[in-house]
Amino acid sequence: MLRDVHVYGRKLTRLFGEESEVVKGREPIEGVIREGSTRKALDVLCEMNDPEDLDRVRGTLRSGFVPYSEKDTVYLMRWGEWEDIPLIIESIGRVPPGSRSGVSLLAFGSVDDTLYGTAAKAIYKLGKDRFAELLKFAAPNKLKALLIREATSTTFARLSDDDVLTLFRSKNDLVRKVAALKSVRCLPRSRLRNLLDSYLTAEATYYYNVIHWLDMGLSVPRDRAHRAADFAIRQVDW
Repeated sequence: MLRDVHVYGRKLTRLFGEESEVVKGREPIEGVIREGSTRKALDVLCEMNDPEDLDRVRGTLRSGFVPYSEKDTVYLMRWGEWEDIPLIIESIGRVPPGSRSGVSLLAFGSVDDTLYGTAAKAIYKLGKDRFAELLKFAAPNKLKALLIREATSTTFARLSDDDVLTLFRSKNDLVRKVAALKSVRCLPRSRLRNLLDSYLTAEATYYYNVIHWLDMGLSVPRDRAHRAADFAIRQVDW
């Protein structure tokens, strides 16, 4: 199909010249056809799920030519590596407003029914062994909060105190809240106390929602604090 479009385009150029309105009007249409055909071809590659196609998938995504599809994210979740994380983050920016390509992720466990939820699961799988570095990627705040939610207790507890305090000082309310709740859920009380003391005594801005949740984690029995943190995370409006 693409070959036919190009052949037809060359014929029009020969007949009318490059500056004619006929030729100029054809270019946007050809671009739409090329984009759609490339997107369909990439979908086929991702659905075939062959690791041999990884470089082709990467190259197409790096071109920035195709619109977002969850099929790309699922494929990279299965076969990708650390270097593919920026591709997933960048692809989110190519989602047309109000649209979402759907694909079942039941094979990968429970799924948050959002675009960012799918991306967070893929990115976490690729980068969980370098979680502190992962949180430093430039990414939408919603995606960062979901990455924090995805982390296991062991992974989250490996963050340094400075890393956790940086999350507590985020300008984004969602990131702060999830980081505080995850701290209550994953960290021992002695460390939670030290973090709260450091947070309050540092010469930096602090936020009430962080203090509220950390204080809750220190003030009620541990089991109740864990249940409250789990419930609050489930109730977050993603």
